[in-house]
Amino acid sequence: MPDLYTANSTKNLPQSDDPSTLALSRFKTGFEHPFSAFVVKPRNVSFEDQRDGETVLLVLRRHWITNVSWVISGILLIFVPFAFLNFPVITMLPLKFRLVVFITWYLLLIAFLFEKFLTWFFDVGIVTDQRVVDVDFYGLVYKEVSGAALDKVQDVTLRQIGAIRTVFDFGDINIQTAAETTTIDFEDIPHPQAVSLLLEDLTK
Repeated sequence: MPDLYTANSTKNLPQSDDPSTLALSRFKTGFEHPFSAFVVKPRNVSFEDQRDGETVLLVLRRHWITNVSWVISGILLIFVPFAFLNFPVITMLPLKFRLVVFITWYLLLIAFLFEKFLTWFFDVGIVTDQRVVDVDFYGLVYKEVSGAALDKVQDVTLRQIGAIRTVFDFGDINIQTAAETTTIDFEDIPHPQAVSLLLEDLTK
């Protein structure tokens, strides 16, 4: 599992002739926190299969607004048991049985919300000074890490369709490569245009 619990950004990027540093100079860094969806040159961040001397330049998660649907669903589901309290079938059940049903419902709800959060938190795109890496986290039992060296990147395509994506500035980046993994997708990430420009700078 990738070690991505801490993600503090570097506030001032040093002046350098290094291509990765020059490419990052376009980004304005501000306050970042462990749950950021867009972290520039984070410290104390590592991932599985990271190479010696490899520097993480960018950590990307899905934009926070993509979590709104399951958060609202979770809030509404909290009140579902109360909607059935006055049903005759429910009132006929023993109190202890009703209590067990309520507890089971809320345990399942907590598990649902926790799984959604973990999927969002650990499903990340990573850009380093050597390659691009896509970490796909599926529930609690499976993850897949794929990547490609920067010199294998052939094409970077930006997709930002719809008013909501335009207003909140998030979209998809599709990376075509000549590596074993032919396609790498960063979905619903913040500031896709800036990420696309960064990848173009790094792959020149």
